[in-house]
Amino acid sequence: MGRFGYHVIDADGHGGEAANWRDNVPTQWRQRLAEYRDRVAKHYAKLVLPGGGTKRPGDKFDLRPGMTNPDERLKDMDLEGIDVTVTFPGGAGVWISDPNLSTPLYSHDADEPIVTASLYKLAVMVEAERRVEAGQLHYGDIITIEDEDITEDGSFELAGTELTLDEALEAMITISDNGAALALWHVLGPENINATLVALGIKDFHVFLNFDEDNIATPRAVGTTLCPPIKRAINALAGFSKISRGLPA
Repeated sequence: MGRFGYHVIDADGHGGEAANWRDNVPTQWRQRLAEYRDRVAKHYAKLVLPGGGTKRPGDKFDLRPGMTNPDERLKDMDLEGIDVTVTFPGGAGVWISDPNLSTPLYSHDADEPIVTASLYKLAVMVEAERRVEAGQLHYGDIITIEDEDITEDGSFELAGTELTLDEALEAMITISDNGAALALWHVLGPENINATLVALGIKDFHVFLNFDEDNIATPRAVGTTLCPPIKRAINALAGFSKISRGLPA
């Protein structure tokens, strides 16, 4: 039994980042980082959060050893009465590029495989666009949201909803609709999506074949090889669809 008569579980902890990670930000981006932190601080200023409007003068939450050291985190847990914590590891893979340049503007751990979550939807769009270009599908074709497309991750659409391919792509990309994405995933087939990625030279991007798998990719794979076909797909859709409203030109 926990300190308060019941177990207190922290299910969204983060840690492992280097305490001085900001020192590694390239000089040309530090002003942008400072502006971003200022916007975030103002946005959350009135919320009851550590570092928000309720902090006491002189408190420096980001300097506590427990923020980066697991052993010190145990002391903080005792202090706060937390019995168990599930902590996400620190670190990130980064690839920042300009499509007009041959080398990235910045990269860090660019070949580190990561779970890509909703980024798989970009690969789904690439496969759908390939089929449209080949005449195998048309933007007006009907995609039906089936019961199997509605999962615990949620959906903006109900089972039985009929969307055109164009509407399904728009919902999947602009609002990250999971129901539309899984409907397209089922129709197109994950094996076919992965085969198209390989044919495009994208070897480090894997779309899940079943619900026991994760979507995996490297930042380099996304940044150097997946973005060009995505950009072509977006440009192709822009004249027919409203999809371009939610994406940069």
